[in-house]
Amino acid sequence: MNTFMPLHRNITDARDGFAAREALTDPLFTKLAPPTQLAACRDLVEACALGSGAIPVQLRRTLDAALQRSDRVIHDSLSAS
Repeated sequence: MNTFMPLHRNITDARDGFAAREALTDPLFTKLAPPTQLAACRDLVEACALGSGAIPVQLRRTLDAALQRSDRVIHDSLSAS
């Protein structure tokens, strides 16, 4: 087992794109981690769309509205309990 196996497993199990991106900026990780772990981290960063740029304005408005509605539904359902 290599040194980075637990770190890599935690990152990929949590599907944490931010942690994967941070690990990929660490020279020691990129030097010592096996190619499969590096590829998994790169794939996770890509899947999370980190570094892809901004969300178009109309899509952002739609997303914000959906999040506000879901927040209200959750809040109301917790208040009713």
